[in-house]
Amino acid sequence: MMRLVQSYGQIIADDNLWLAWTRFRAGKGHRDDVRIFERNLEANLLSLRADLIGRTYAHGPYRSFEVRDPKRRLIHVPSVRDQVLHQAVWNILFPFFNARFSPSATSCRPGMGTSAARAVIRRWGKRRSSRFVLHADVVKCFDSISHTRIEARMAEWIDCAETMALVSTILSSYASTRIDDRHGIPLGNLTSQLFCNVAFMETDRALDARFGIGRWVRYADDLFVVGTDKDGLRSASEFVANRLAAEGLESRSEIRPHHGFEALGSRWFHGGFESVARATRNRSGKLAVRRAKSFAAGQCSQNSLRSTYASLAGLDATDLRWTKTLRTAILEAI
Repeated sequence: MMRLVQSYGQIIADDNLWLAWTRFRAGKGHRDDVRIFERNLEANLLSLRADLIGRTYAHGPYRSFEVRDPKRRLIHVPSVRDQVLHQAVWNILFPFFNARFSPSATSCRPGMGTSAARAVIRRWGKRRSSRFVLHADVVKCFDSISHTRIEARMAEWIDCAETMALVSTILSSYASTRIDDRHGIPLGNLTSQLFCNVAFMETDRALDARFGIGRWVRYADDLFVVGTDKDGLRSASEFVANRLAAEGLESRSEIRPHHGFEALGSRWFHGGFESVARATRNRSGKLAVRRAKSFAAGQCSQNSLRSTYASLAGLDATDLRWTKTLRTAILEAI
């Protein structure tokens, strides 16, 4: 088994810290905290590197706020200094682990994401044998992930004590109140995307072996398994629940006919056809009209309005008539 060696030196290298800064800053130059950090950029990066070289780096506190998408989610945002460090860690660790993740795990991976998961479900709709779908999701996934399990899993692949100590520092910077101080990764951390996929690595392998690639797909904490009958999927549901329980994760599941079931923002039908899910339709419509009214009142930037139009453009392929109607409503609101 190939292991990642001497990775700490790669993480703290000057060129990697500079790359981490440039990648982090992209699209964030308007933020006040980014501007403040950039005023003394060289000194701040040198200070960060000095702390990493001296093994005295300490993670700072988080700024938290709540969003609805549509569920209430508490987002935790670290300081700019810590986010640059997270990006530096990501630059070195993610490419190594990404090559070892299951092809059925699509979340937070370049060229994959929801598009890859949706493509799998779309292919299921073109098969006559794809009559039912099992949908399982993890209850309070990010709050339930064990630091100890992540550290143990990453230590199997990383042959570098300094890197593992840095991983532990990042993990211990946040703890969920749901279980104890050795559980939970924060929504809002770049490294949490890596840690989540690492936490599911063994489960993904077990599902690949049980169902085969192409018969199941996972996006974040949502797992989908296709089947020809409910009895077979009931057995699959029990297998998935037991596998997740072995990782200390609680799950819930349901089996639904493939024709008409909703997942990943769409409603799916036989033949690979899809339309915008009702919940997505309502949420996107209300948000778009509010954004247009804010723009008309001078409370919203042109870039924000453009991003709304861009998101609607992504829905054109699934429900052209609805998006045209919504765009008309936006123009009327302006």
